[in-house]
Amino acid sequence: DEGLRIAREAAASMEPKARRSYLLEVARRADGSRLPTLAYWAYGELLSLDAPEEQLLALRTRVAELALIVGDTARAVREYASLEGELDAGSPERRQSLAIRIELAARAGDLDAAVAQLDSFRVEYPDAIETDALVGAVGGALVDSGRLDEAQLLAAGARGPHAARVRGRVLLIRGDIERARNELMNAAPALSGADATETIALVTLLRRTSPVGGRLVGQALALLTEGERGAAVELLL
Repeated sequence: DEGLRIAREAAASMEPKARRSYLLEVARRADGSRLPTLAYWAYGELLSLDAPEEQLLALRTRVAELALIVGDTARAVREYASLEGELDAGSPERRQSLAIRIELAARAGDLDAAVAQLDSFRVEYPDAIETDALVGAVGGALVDSGRLDEAQLLAAGARGPHAARVRGRVLLIRGDIERARNELMNAAPALSGADATETIALVTLLRRTSPVGGRLVGQALALLTEGERGAAVELLL
């Protein structure tokens, strides 16, 4: 990235005080211009310059956010974990930080940690707006890994479309076609993006197939969770 190269070269030749002012300006302009890679570098450099205490929390929060945006998952996890200890218990910022870290753990396949963290999160924040999406992220990863009992337990009694989708997928894999279709139909209107597309496709397919066909779809999904993609495709042909 040419802009990043130029910014680095310019910053390298400056005295610490001028460098701090320069980096702050670069960070602000990059944020305003939606240049996350450049902003991520600038904010990270500001942190390395021993920022004033009153700016430190805001800087670290922004670095964590940008790490997530640019795909530096390892640093995002570290920064959010560190922030949790500094944010006020029960604060919206701490709740959001915890939620992001749980989702990152699920994405990374660290499912035991994700499940444990989500259990703690639900105790600490019983009415959190993030809970349904987290159940969807962690429960969906459990389903994809073939850990159906854990996914079912996680989603049991949870409210929201993401939890309903998890329940629907588990039921479908286990051959309970009617209940699976009902759960997926309830979930579909409130979902968005890829989750909505996949759920609507499943509902449409289950509406058009016979009970036997529905069971075949469930068996194919079960094979996919076991990594048997070829066998799943062959089953449906």
